[in-house]
Amino acid sequence: MAGLALGNAIAASSRIRRWRPLHLYALLEVLVAVLGCTIVFGLPVLGELLRPVWQMLWNYQPTLLGLRFVVSFLILLMPTTAMGLTLPVLMEDPMLRQTNFGRAIGFLYGFNTLGAVAGAVLGEGFLIAAFGLRGTSLAAGLAV
Repeated sequence: MAGLALGNAIAASSRIRRWRPLHLYALLEVLVAVLGCTIVFGLPVLGELLRPVWQMLWNYQPTLLGLRFVVSFLILLMPTTAMGLTLPVLMEDPMLRQTNFGRAIGFLYGFNTLGAVAGAVLGEGFLIAAFGLRGTSLAAGLAV
């Protein structure tokens, strides 16, 4: 949620309005996909790199838990910030500023939510069983 809020805050800045909204939206969607795939495939590598730290802190569980929280938070901050930027950036497009602006926002939020639900149901119910976690993650990343 912090990344989504940060993305919204960044979208409110005046510098972000210099970009063409649809181009920036497309770039953000690609960034979310790339970061999502990078996280899934990079976590095992990161785990191996941090193994000495985890082992050193094994007897200090509160510290280990705090460090794991911070690392997880930072890993997820980049893609969720990009996610938080997407809809506000898309709403800056002049075509959506026409008379049906409220209706357009409603449709965008509705289809966005529907896509999230469909992705969660398909991912859990079918894709993981059929393709495994890595294959499902790759499919989700390519679904831009």
